[in-house]
Amino acid sequence: MKSKVARFEQPVIAVKTVTQPANLRRTKKDYTLVHVSFQSTGGTNISTVNTLVIGDDKMRTTTSKNKKKRLSGDEPSLVQCKDNTDRVSYAQYLDVKQPRGKKSRLCTGDLDLLKEHVNSMKRVGKAACQWCGEMTFMRCELCKKHVCLKSDTSATTLSCCCIDFHDDLKYGLGFMDRKELYQTRNKNFKKPTMTEMKKNKTHMKSLMLKYYTDVEE
Repeated sequence: MKSKVARFEQPVIAVKTVTQPANLRRTKKDYTLVHVSFQSTGGTNISTVNTLVIGDDKMRTTTSKNKKKRLSGDEPSLVQCKDNTDRVSYAQYLDVKQPRGKKSRLCTGDLDLLKEHVNSMKRVGKAACQWCGEMTFMRCELCKKHVCLKSDTSATTLSCCCIDFHDDLKYGLGFMDRKELYQTRNKNFKKPTMTEMKKNKTHMKSLMLKYYTDVEE
C-alpha cells in the first residue's frame, strides 16, 4: 500500500481537451479538463476547467524528460505482467496519450483523429518506418515520424503500419517503441507475433480503462 506522502507526491493526472462542433463554435468555446487523482479513497481529487494545476510542471516531468533516460530514473518505466513479460506502464502511456503541444499519436476509438494523422502523411526523405522498421518515404506530419502508408501488394490499400502505429492497443510493440522503451537495438527488432499482440491488447485495455476512468471522475 502506498504511503500518504507517495500518493501526494506522485498523483495521476489526466487531461482532456474538448473541441466544440463547428456549428457551435460561435457560441461555445473549446475547453480543457484537468483531473488530478491523489490515489486515495478520500476527497482528495481535483478537477478543473481551463486552468493550470499548482505544481503541474513538477508532477508531469515525465513528458519533458528524454525517454531514453527514463529507464534509469525514479519514474515508473516498464511493468512486469503476470506472464513475466515486461510491458509499458501507465505513466509511459500517459506520455504518449497526452503529449504537450501536439495531438496524441494514439487514436483508438477516435476515427476523426486517425483521419487527421492519415491525411497528414507526406512523402519526404527515406527513413525507417517506426512500426515495422522497413525503409519508407512516407511520414506522418502530426507525429513527425516515418510510417509505411501503402501496402506492398496494393497502391490503393493502406498499410497496416500506418494504422498499427496509431493504435493504443499496439503501443509498445512497434520499432520505435521497442527501441525507446525497451532499448532494443535496430538489428534485434522483430515484428510482434499474433500471440504477443493479443496479450499486449489485454494489457493496454486495462491502461485505457484506467485512463478514461480518471478523465471522467
